[in-house]
Amino acid sequence: ESLQVVEEFKKKKLAYRDLHEELMGLKAERETVAKLLNQAREQLVSNFEAWYAKTYTDGRDDAQAYQQEQANGDRLDEVEQFDRMEEERLLREDPSSLEFYRAQRMTRKPKREI
Repeated sequence: ESLQVVEEFKKKKLAYRDLHEELMGLKAERETVAKLLNQAREQLVSNFEAWYAKTYTDGRDDAQAYQQEQANGDRLDEVEQFDRMEEERLLREDPSSLEFYRAQRMTRKPKREI
């Protein structure tokens, strides 16, 4: 009977060792996938910001656009003033969400007919 217990113990020990090795492999794979996911996320955000800047800002940053508006004597209406205040608040609180806010705002705006 004690020989049977020893054999059973050895089998369980081998099974544990195999499962432990599998677990370590899965953990390493999870880390690799997490790194790839973060890289893809960063690339997506970078591509979006480049696309947004190209599409909606004509390559100008906010300071340049504001200075040009002031130089041209353009006055902001109430909606534009609110948008500017909202963007300034977002810049202070969470700068990374500003591009998302702008894109969301642009998709809500009705298209102007020429």
